[in-house]
Amino acid sequence: MLACLPVAFSRRRRYTLNIIKKRKGENSMKKFTAISVLVILLVVSGVALVYGASPAKIADRIENQQQRIDQGMVSGKLTRAEADVLQDNLDWIKVMFARLKADGRLNQEEVSRLDSMLDQNGQMISNKKQNPITRVYQADIPERIANQQWRIDQGVASRELTRAEADVLQDNLNWIRDTFARMKADGRLNQRETDRLDEMLDRNSQMISNKKQNPITRVYQSDIPERIDDQQWRIDQGVASRELTRAEADVLQDNLNWIKTTFARMKADGRLNQKESNRLDEMLDQNSKMIFNKKHNPIRKVY
Repeated sequence: MLACLPVAFSRRRRYTLNIIKKRKGENSMKKFTAISVLVILLVVSGVALVYGASPAKIADRIENQQQRIDQGMVSGKLTRAEADVLQDNLDWIKVMFARLKADGRLNQEEVSRLDSMLDQNGQMISNKKQNPITRVYQADIPERIANQQWRIDQGVASRELTRAEADVLQDNLNWIRDTFARMKADGRLNQRETDRLDEMLDRNSQMISNKKQNPITRVYQSDIPERIDDQQWRIDQGVASRELTRAEADVLQDNLNWIKTTFARMKADGRLNQKESNRLDEMLDQNSKMIFNKKHNPIRKVY
């Protein structure tokens, strides 16, 4: 019986050690679970800060700057030209903000980029003497065109723009887009050409932002032959890209040929009066809308 004691003691010792190990394992698991929950809570909180509070803050800052620009105009602290630049900056930021959060989230890099532009614009609104008023973004011509296209579409969707107003703004943008394509056809764009495009984009942007202060009108001054050449180029491009069917292009081309012939007859006496010019412009306007958007402007004869 005494001989069995060491064996029994050994078994009991192993059993006790196993219980201790098991309890340690359970405690470790509990600690690990608690730490994991804490980490998840911190991550979720961090995401909430980036994706929740920051977008709201951006929206508040945009609204605040809009009020300050309006107040600056009313009080006379800002000239019309200065307010136009600051408003263009803010409109750019608004569009960027809407596009960046279109997928339902906004990362820290995007928030920082928007904050940086808002900081610059805010400083210029506060103290234009210490912070000369300039554009806060560096955008190339295609990016500015895409930006304005988005704003026109949004204006129509929200009914801030009537169809007639949107048509004029869209015609301006189409003209700028086509002029840009022709200018860079030789593979380069000089400073004079860039300045001309930027000037037209600036004017169109101001009308999109505030049609009350900037009545919506055409941004380009072109004669009838230039408009005819522009539409000829657009019809050819539409056929090449297959955005226009052959039947659609035939109707548009027939319209343009009619306008060409009518123009030639009208100026046969060496002059073109205002009534004749208006009639030609009206037909060119109709044809231009059909070339750009055949869905909203079904293709038909203009005469």
